[in-house]
Amino acid sequence: MATKLVHIFDEVTHEFKGIWHAQESPLEPGTFIEPVHSCADAPTVAPAGSVSVRDTANTSWSVVTDNRGATIYDQTTGASVECSTIAVPAGYALTPPPKTPAQLSAEKSAMLNRARVLREQVLSRLNGIHLDAMYAGDPATMIPSIMVAKQALLDITIHPPVVAAVTADETKIAVLTRYYEIAATLQLSAPAAVTAFVNLDM
Repeated sequence: MATKLVHIFDEVTHEFKGIWHAQESPLEPGTFIEPVHSCADAPTVAPAGSVSVRDTANTSWSVVTDNRGATIYDQTTGASVECSTIAVPAGYALTPPPKTPAQLSAEKSAMLNRARVLREQVLSRLNGIHLDAMYAGDPATMIPSIMVAKQALLDITIHPPVVAAVTADETKIAVLTRYYEIAATLQLSAPAAVTAFVNLDM
């Protein structure tokens, strides 16, 4: 019995599913019994991460990105979910929605609070080194340098680059950069005080 090669696509997603050998109708020679969701022309070969999809009119194939399994974000709430469809659903995107000014402000405030906690730790270390230097009679330049560094630490949250930072990440970078700048001022005049700045992390 004669057969005809056809290409099957999914009823819902219209993605290519495979080939089928349609059988010739015994009642109508020359007519083949083809699945409803099939066509004669072969799909375009889809690269990894993509699929061949038949159009709704069943006239042509196209290659589209397969987003199933990708993380998508609700553009209203920002909530993330796993995509279960080939195309990203309406109202979702592959990237989170832009944060509102209020969200950015809250995240920056939280980062500044972490900076203040770190500052207290560094100040505590510096105070100990300061007292040791006083009792040991260390060079006159050491104590003034430590005092300048302590004041710079107290002013870190109003340091211009920190104030100018918009996001939490920008704030973290600006704060840590300032810590390293302060530590650098102590390298020559008060090298022992530089140890107060080791292992900084926010």
